[in-house]
Amino acid sequence: MLSSMQRVLVSFACLITLFTCGAACRRAEYTNPIHQDDLVRLSPEPVTFDPNNIVSAATLADSVTFDVTYIENFLRHSPYGGPSFLSTYSSNGVSAASAIMSAALRHSINPIAILVRAQMNQGLVSETRYPSDGSRVEYAFGCGCRAPGKCDAAFAGFDIQVECYAYSLRSSLKALAADGRTPGGWGPGIASKTLDGKIITPSDEGTAAIYQYEPVVGTFTNGASLFWNIFSNYAYALGYYGPPDPAIAGAWIGGACSKDGNCGYANALCADNYPDGMCTLSCTGTCPVESGKSDSFCARFDTVGYCFKACNELAPSCRKGYVCLKVNAYAPSVAPQAVCTREP
Repeated sequence: MLSSMQRVLVSFACLITLFTCGAACRRAEYTNPIHQDDLVRLSPEPVTFDPNNIVSAATLADSVTFDVTYIENFLRHSPYGGPSFLSTYSSNGVSAASAIMSAALRHSINPIAILVRAQMNQGLVSETRYPSDGSRVEYAFGCGCRAPGKCDAAFAGFDIQVECYAYSLRSSLKALAADGRTPGGWGPGIASKTLDGKIITPSDEGTAAIYQYEPVVGTFTNGASLFWNIFSNYAYALGYYGPPDPAIAGAWIGGACSKDGNCGYANALCADNYPDGMCTLSCTGTCPVESGKSDSFCARFDTVGYCFKACNELAPSCRKGYVCLKVNAYAPSVAPQAVCTREP
């Protein structure tokens, strides 16, 4: 089993490998077809794919909403109708769920992004048994591989591969913060051409980091389009509504406030009778939607409606002093929804 220092050295080597030897390093080829459920969209919400906006930086860097228990539950009850073999798999003495969550926390990367890439590269989340070709697991992200079947044994292990991938995403985000672009030239507002000939201008650092790893838009069977679709499906399955909103000026619905002006959207109200204040607004059915912001829900209170931050009762991401409780919708035809509200 690798020591902490050895893992750091492996991670650094991964970064060099990823940035210098191209897509072949990142994916070991295999013959299994992509799972059909990855080609559909589970969420009923109609959203149009925008190749310039795959995932926001805040969402990609959200490592705090989930813990290892939720990743374990996700793998035991996957969106594919049964448990993934990863739910009971360990490498180098580390369970798959622990490897994913540890790498996510260490590098501040959303664990959903790691799950998505494990499915994209090798179909591991939908697999119910350890694959006959073990390299699909032991070199799942292609780290340490110059070509299929030509991989460095020091990189073997799902836990090491997960660490490598999370490290590469964080390295891209660090480069973007320092230089405004990745080593491959991807950055917010910078037009670049993908390997499949599309001109893409990333909306922010999160999307730029995704294209740095794999500069392909694809046709929903590969590339950024497939990443976007699977990420949406996994987020829906996990009840993920986006990263916690910071308690700062320009706060979103559910964020902390001391006055209406702290809230960054039209017709905002600061409910100062809630702990540390809560940004909201009156509603009669729907609430504002903004890319990268958490979803909200128009809840009924007596004869009026107010927007509250939506949450997942199994994996709440509510502020201190708030609990995730199911409330009635303002519109009678809409089903109740869990929201972050003050403790009873």
